[in-house]
Amino acid sequence: MAKRKEFFDSYRGLGACVICLYHYLNTFGLEGCAGSRVYDLLFDIKNIGYVMVEFFYFTSGYLIFELYREKIQNNEIGLFSFMKKRISKIYPMFFWTTMIQIILEMISKKQVTLFDMVTNILLLQCGIFEGNGSWRNDINGVTWFIVPLLLCYLLFYLITRKIKNNEYYYLTIVSIIVLSMSVYNWDRINIPFINSYVVRGIMGFYMGIIFCHLEGKIKKKNLRYIIIGIVVLVILYKEIQADTYGAFQLVTLIDLVAIPAILYITENISGVKKVIENKIFVFLGKISMEIYYIHWLIMTVLTWWIKEGNVNTKEYLGLLLITIGIAAVVKKQLINILRYTKLKVNKQYNKARQFFLCLAF
Repeated sequence: MAKRKEFFDSYRGLGACVICLYHYLNTFGLEGCAGSRVYDLLFDIKNIGYVMVEFFYFTSGYLIFELYREKIQNNEIGLFSFMKKRISKIYPMFFWTTMIQIILEMISKKQVTLFDMVTNILLLQCGIFEGNGSWRNDINGVTWFIVPLLLCYLLFYLITRKIKNNEYYYLTIVSIIVLSMSVYNWDRINIPFINSYVVRGIMGFYMGIIFCHLEGKIKKKNLRYIIIGIVVLVILYKEIQADTYGAFQLVTLIDLVAIPAILYITENISGVKKVIENKIFVFLGKISMEIYYIHWLIMTVLTWWIKEGNVNTKEYLGLLLITIGIAAVVKKQLINILRYTKLKVNKQYNKARQFFLCLAF
């Protein structure tokens, strides 16, 4: 399981870097990269780099299903403990980056309302309040994904706890995916908890669960057919032109076809798997969440000095490396802070426990 997690973490790390570049490119533009050998690649990242968020949802669904399904069905973990574990991994980094972003917004003389602050701190920043019509009021512009992810965790626990029969269980999950696709494609349905942001997360998360279930049933001889499918998908994508392709069609292709095929192929071709699991990619995976949170703060500061169109290819690479470096330092310091806080809390708890025991006796 540890090796499997490293495999998925590598993809998460690569995904975080692509999303980082996606936001940088859409903020500072591509004009400065004209004539670069990687211009076409940067152009594609600028237009569709956002789909790498699907990797986060997909791999989260896969790993949660593999790690927790039996534990939940056997009543080995309660709902409160399950959700506490999930939130505790996300919230510390989210909280501090949001607080810093609030300060940066104030320095930039942008309006941050009390409503924005409260909803963000309480993890209600996406998919619940319509606000200006976007269903998003995330202060740190990349944290919208957290709310759909937590809703996926909650729904997964409830379904897994209540439905023991395998046939009904997978039928329920497939039904959720189909309904999510319908809502995502039909823009008229936009209400709290059922809107494009939430169902986008649900689609990816539950496809990860289905992939985890089906993976062992796919025979290696069928690998060639999957490879052919990927080639056909790429050809279709080029023909359709992704820059004019609807978000629904693209996200659906990513969730239903591209991610399962890419993961299955790369894991079953030893040479490719070794490349994916190399130390650099695994390291990026370990700091992927820090890269994801922090790059928005860096981008906000840079907009004070850098104008659109003034960044070239080498400078974009430099920005990415700086972001990775800062994320690595923050990860190390955050681990030390959390360890110190845990020790202090445990120490105070033991003191309080001894005090009350003395009073009792």
